[in-house]
Amino acid sequence: MQTWGEQMPKVMKKAPRKKTKSKKGKKRPIGIYLLIGIVCVGLVYWLSTAPQNRSERDVTEFADKDQDRVPNTTPKTKTKEKSAAKSTIAKKGDAPKTTESVKAAPVAESVAGLDDAITSAIKKLGIPEESYRRKERDKQITYNIPLNRRSLDLTFANIIIKGEVEKLKGRMVSGIEKENRQTLTFEQDKNPKKYVVELFYDSKAYTNKVPDKVMAIVIDDFGYIDGKLLDGFMNVDPAVNFAIFPNEKNSIETMQMAHNMGRETLIHVPMEPLNYPNVNPGKDPILVTMKEHEIDNQMEKFIEDMYLCKGINNHMGSLATTDEGIMQAVMISLKKNKLYFLDSKTSNVSIAYNVAQKSHITAFRNDIFLDTPNLKDATMDAKLQQCLEMASRRSQIVAIMHCHSAEHLAYLQKFIVRAKAAGFKLVPLSALGNYNVPSIN
Repeated sequence: MQTWGEQMPKVMKKAPRKKTKSKKGKKRPIGIYLLIGIVCVGLVYWLSTAPQNRSERDVTEFADKDQDRVPNTTPKTKTKEKSAAKSTIAKKGDAPKTTESVKAAPVAESVAGLDDAITSAIKKLGIPEESYRRKERDKQITYNIPLNRRSLDLTFANIIIKGEVEKLKGRMVSGIEKENRQTLTFEQDKNPKKYVVELFYDSKAYTNKVPDKVMAIVIDDFGYIDGKLLDGFMNVDPAVNFAIFPNEKNSIETMQMAHNMGRETLIHVPMEPLNYPNVNPGKDPILVTMKEHEIDNQMEKFIEDMYLCKGINNHMGSLATTDEGIMQAVMISLKKNKLYFLDSKTSNVSIAYNVAQKSHITAFRNDIFLDTPNLKDATMDAKLQQCLEMASRRSQIVAIMHCHSAEHLAYLQKFIVRAKAAGFKLVPLSALGNYNVPSIN
């Protein structure tokens, strides 16, 4: 604007000199220059007030032409900035390339993300790298993952994979189980691909690995007994676990004695059975009529009193362990206190183990009661044979029996000798996690 203002006075000063020489051009030069000045001012005003009606390229080109005529009165730094802006806008190829790179990056990360999640889960599950297969076709990626039935089950593998995918904000959209096979489908926002994970039993990939036959034996119902009978149980293999009732006369003493001998202990928590109250589960049971805060208070008291115990298992509970809400409340307390859960399996329809796994706490389940229906040698023979049959399918077994009498003690001592002779290694319950069982985070 200053340039045009500076030019106008010079034109008007020259006009009078021309007027004295020729009368014919008396008013003509002034009118022409005024008209030119008005047009130029109007053009500059139009450019400054209505750039939105022109494309960015037109504006830039006009500015380039005008720049040649107008003296440069702005600092050099601004000129450089303007030049940089001009080159960015004027070059057609630059802007589209920038846009494409911004949009493409998140999709690439998402695709890699779910692959990373699934392969991380595979490593956690101990699947040999050469045994699983990855196939990609169109917009679907499929993983075929064989499991060793001796050490893993489908449900546990499902939870590990789902957990890893959810860490990267993926989600499971469907899950189908049919004939010892699970098909899981996962998706992820901004990821056009669908991920299908096929889990199935196939021990061929593990034929070169011969796992130990590992057994954890848990003795239930401590807290009542004392004297010679308690001393006798204290002297059995130190890997045998004691499950102790809370709030009984010898509960604390039994826990402390076992701990001093390096033995692992559990809180044997009374839970509501079928036909309650005709069937009495003991003092302060967990009942299906209790609210969540009542269960939490009860569990906190048990845990505070039995402070040396590493986990819990249920006493009775054939009704309570089938109630998902009750079990979730129990698992919240266990997770808060970093304790494990053993499902005693007093009911064939118990859901306690599955709820524990979904709650991401360490969980185990009983495979066999050793002392039922009686303590005869024939019963022991049958139980040991069952253990060997289970060991042919999986490497880990959890067995439960009771401490009710000297006959139970003698039965246990004899069973331990025979189990070791059959190749079983006895371990504390918490040590089962060291035998090919991945942790749930």
